[in-house]
Amino acid sequence: MSLDQIIAFAIFAGVAAGTPGPSNVMLTAVGASVGWLRGLPCLLGVAAGMGALIFVSAFGLGGVLLAFPMAVPVMKAAGTLFLIYLAWKIASSTGVAQASNDGAVGFWAAAGFQWVNPKAWMAGIGAAAASLGAAHENVAWDSMLLGATFAATALIVCIPWLGFGSLIRRALVDPGRRQVFNMIMGGLLAASAIMFWI
Repeated sequence: MSLDQIIAFAIFAGVAAGTPGPSNVMLTAVGASVGWLRGLPCLLGVAAGMGALIFVSAFGLGGVLLAFPMAVPVMKAAGTLFLIYLAWKIASSTGVAQASNDGAVGFWAAAGFQWVNPKAWMAGIGAAAASLGAAHENVAWDSMLLGATFAATALIVCIPWLGFGSLIRRALVDPGRRQVFNMIMGGLLAASAIMFWI
């Protein structure tokens, strides 16, 4: 891949990873729950999970999905149902939105979350479609480069979401404010899942 192609892909990755979506809602909730430092494993997991998904999609899974178009809506439906369930759990929570006992979403949970995230899958399929349309001498190397570029870009553009959550943490000491925050986060997560069908 040329430097121009990498730069163009990094811009695509920045838009795909930095705009509102399920992972960024999760990062905000984690930041509000456990703060910046304890939320870093979640941030690293989001970036690594997205990078791995992009790599696998560009290396071959994306081609399979493009060859079997019915697989895409099935995956979207499964991911959407899971995200709506997660949104309900967050919205009905009495504490700050939590995904584990202490409110911290670890590296592996955040990385695994990308595999049920419709937004991540759409980005992965888009990356696969773009890479499948070009001539490659070394598909494995190009796929690794796409995955690493996406992961590095996601790490940078997702920092503000975790930071915002940690900034509002003190304001959520009051149980009423916590409940409102959880309802807003749950609503945003549900809306981001439903928007993939519009």
